[in-house]
Amino acid sequence: MFSPKVNFIGIGVQKAGTTWLSSILKEHPEIYIHPRKELHYFDKTKFTNSLYYNFLFRDAKGQKIIGEFTPSYILNKTTAKRIHNYNKKIKLLVILRDPTGRAVSQYKMEIGRKYIDKKISIIEAFKRNLFDMKKRGHYQKLINEYLEYFSRKQILFIDYDHIATSPEKVLETVYSFLNVSKIKSSSNVIKKRIRHKKDLSVEIKIAENEIKYIRDYYEKLEDFKKFFLWLFHLDKQ
Repeated sequence: MFSPKVNFIGIGVQKAGTTWLSSILKEHPEIYIHPRKELHYFDKTKFTNSLYYNFLFRDAKGQKIIGEFTPSYILNKTTAKRIHNYNKKIKLLVILRDPTGRAVSQYKMEIGRKYIDKKISIIEAFKRNLFDMKKRGHYQKLINEYLEYFSRKQILFIDYDHIATSPEKVLETVYSFLNVSKIKSSSNVIKKRIRHKKDLSVEIKIAENEIKYIRDYYEKLEDFKKFFLWLFHLDKQ
């Protein structure tokens, strides 16, 4: 009987350290992470069969964990269903960042990539939901859609802030979740800031009132701190 080859996917969120984590997991001898970040297999409009997807991982050499990172997977309920149909026992990982800081970081990234014109303010881009800028911060709704298909134990949630304050502990948590040996990476690798290869460093000044507009929007939508308490409380249910 056919057994799905990929057993781990990092599904989100964008601008929350997925490139950093992906680069470190690639160094683990028991883990194979596809060298191309963001395969976009499960969220493509033209969805092909799983044999093609498995073929993308043909360079894996029998590692215990085989996976990929595509942060946009979290955005669509259809994607969650497709992943579930592919492998009902798959392990998923989500790094969550304060939605306001995440939106600001994405805006700067899109400007740097020249996907958004500098003349468009962050508020306008946010209101228009350019590149799903607003939607990407609707964490509770997006996560609940995944919890319709996967058990809480199948999804590891990481606080983005912990990557900066205790990266070693974050890695230990990830290794434990994936059931692989806990290895130590050099401090230089752990503390290195790693950008997506498309990203450029750009200096963009964003006014406090613009940031406040986005923060107020998300606070009315859901309290981020309360949401975290709700999310991690699910472990005890």
